[in-house]
Amino acid sequence: MTETNPNFANELATSGYDENGNRVKTESVVNDEKTRFNEFLQRDINLVEEKKKRIKTLEEEMESLDDYHREKCARRIADAKRSLRKAEARVEFMRLPPDNDGKYRIKVMTEFPKLVKELAPSELPLVFHGTNDIGTVRQIIKTGGLLTPEQKGESFTSFATAIDVTSKTNIRVSCEFAEPGDHSFMPYGAIFAFLPSPEEVDNVNATGESSEVFNGVDGVNFKNEPDRLYGIITTPENIERVKAWCEEYGWSKEKVFTHDEFLKMMEGQG
Repeated sequence: MTETNPNFANELATSGYDENGNRVKTESVVNDEKTRFNEFLQRDINLVEEKKKRIKTLEEEMESLDDYHREKCARRIADAKRSLRKAEARVEFMRLPPDNDGKYRIKVMTEFPKLVKELAPSELPLVFHGTNDIGTVRQIIKTGGLLTPEQKGESFTSFATAIDVTSKTNIRVSCEFAEPGDHSFMPYGAIFAFLPSPEEVDNVNATGESSEVFNGVDGVNFKNEPDRLYGIITTPENIERVKAWCEEYGWSKEKVFTHDEFLKMMEGQG
């Protein structure tokens, strides 16, 4: 896994971890980490203000436009608001990483995929979708599920016409976002494990030992099809907030697990 990033060891070192993900607490490392954290936080605070100003400008411009150009401007405003929401979430959730953060992430990247392959029930064609953004996890739960841009009514042209997923035989790509380094200033996100539609099962099974399912799968609204959601996998740091979001937006909080809990659950069903 770490071979995908040739600068991995250096990034760990400059982020306050040794090659095993253990916290290095020399004074210079701690001070450097705090400096970089403050720089990242201030960057995103500034970005939020810039995006708010941009939206206000577009809204003012929109008032003098004809119907055709008003529609185009409205799409630009919607896109800008989505971008603003992501920046605001980074400001909301950014924090100095806990002492065990790097070690946990390395374990997810190197050990979790192997154990999922070993323990996943053979009769279930599970697929996995990971995100490194805890704000995006909240938005997925709030909007009902993993939806394509078209299903969400997003206006911008995107190549993402399907949901990128991995199969249970190799979920490596779904775990890549756990990489330590500057990612550690944000809480680790989550992995959504779910069942593809019956029409997609053959394509998922044909993935074999490859990681990503060719052409992905169609979006799924878990509020409408709750039985298709197998689990939301996140960290001990995040689990209570993710459960709270599930309760708030009508999902079952019983399907939220830490990585270890998810493995135990699969082992019990195997």
